[in-house]
Amino acid sequence: MKKLFRPFLMVATVATLFVVSSCTKTCDEGYEGTDCKTLIREKFIGQFKGPETCTIGNDNYTVTVTGASSDLLSIVINNAYNQNFTVTGKVDGSSLTVAEQSVGSVGSKLSGSGSISGDGKTLTFTYTVTPATGTANTCTYVGTRL
Repeated sequence: MKKLFRPFLMVATVATLFVVSSCTKTCDEGYEGTDCKTLIREKFIGQFKGPETCTIGNDNYTVTVTGASSDLLSIVINNAYNQNFTVTGKVDGSSLTVAEQSVGSVGSKLSGSGSISGDGKTLTFTYTVTPATGTANTCTYVGTRL
């Protein structure tokens, strides 16, 4: 009986170690990190300054990114397009999506997507501003964290 128990105990121990080591912790929505206490959007929050290259013109300016009160995955970008436009986006890991929304006072719309670099120092945001009348302008903003 002892001869059968020892191999069984070894197999059970190895199987238990495998199961325990292969488990990954799943964080609540909106959180990440080893302790699941870091808001995913936190890496986007701050001030960024940099150049913007557009199909119609170029610019260099600062945007401020804050957390939105609507949910834990939403952020607010202030001064988009260097026109003091405020847009709300949704983060997913290091990616950002800004669904089409009204900006300005003349019926313009803005939508786009972006990302934050792995070190959190560079925000890239590519978007299109479509006026109520006239030509749409597609821009890429690359800001460095201040």
